[in-house]
Amino acid sequence: MTSSQKLIVVLGANGTQGGSVLSTFATDPSWRVRALTRNVSSPKAQVLLSKRPVANIELVSADLNDIFSLAKAFAGAHAIFGVTDFWTLYGDDKIQAQAQAKGQPANELCFDLEVQQGKNIFDAASQIPTLERLVFSGLSNASELSGGKYKYVLHYDSKAVAMDYAKEELPELWAKTSVVQLGYYLENFLAHPWMIPRKDSDGTFIFTGPNSSRVDLPAGKHVIAYRELMPLEQFAGIWGKMLGVQAIVKHDGIGSSMGQIPEPLKKELDETFAYAEEFGFRGGDPSVIHPEDIGLKTGSVEDWVKAQDWSAVVGA
Repeated sequence: MTSSQKLIVVLGANGTQGGSVLSTFATDPSWRVRALTRNVSSPKAQVLLSKRPVANIELVSADLNDIFSLAKAFAGAHAIFGVTDFWTLYGDDKIQAQAQAKGQPANELCFDLEVQQGKNIFDAASQIPTLERLVFSGLSNASELSGGKYKYVLHYDSKAVAMDYAKEELPELWAKTSVVQLGYYLENFLAHPWMIPRKDSDGTFIFTGPNSSRVDLPAGKHVIAYRELMPLEQFAGIWGKMLGVQAIVKHDGIGSSMGQIPEPLKKELDETFAYAEEFGFRGGDPSVIHPEDIGLKTGSVEDWVKAQDWSAVVGA
């Protein structure tokens, strides 16, 4: 560590977003990185360290449910990347059991928990006098931007409610805050059962889409992050061309593509894609800017498809 180095603290360092931020700053000699994880001894944490340059990475334990542990982990930070994860909460067996005991849909409980975790990040960050920039991973407020039409896009609104809290209650911190909205992960086409293309009896690969097909940092700005904006049909065309197969899209809706899922979750996913179809992924929020607006160059979808191993999907 040198006196000229700045410190960035990265939440979710084991995940897609935090891991990407960590990778970017880990090789920058002007920064040192403090990666936060709930358990520094976990296999995931150890793999994280083994796969990345570690000269300027410090691994520290912190809990999104504990403001004190966050404030302690944020100490001395010049920048913080904050992210919460609705779907990790939803996939937690303990939270599922807690929801069942309360007689509450699990996704509604996860909404409450994620709102609080977001507030905890903001509250802890507000205590750090060295902080110059907080980048928070958020999403648009579907309830508000749809005029109340879509009130059950819980994994969007949970982040938006936390941001509203910071804007209203922590104005000094909000003046240092930027928001990044992530588009749909391309990795979902390899990881999510309902998004992985399936081979039909005639050899055509089918991308099952919902009724929607749209995939639509200076302080105080909201940046929407993506490689390219395109409909699912265009992605399927690129994918098929790169792999030398025929690929089409069938808009069967979430329910039919995912099989048996709990009705509250089906309702949330249906509303999510209906909202994106009608109002756009960012909900028409005029404050959201695009990567090119800040001179950011992104890779192409074609390059990403080319770099992936699709053998498990199309066969060796």
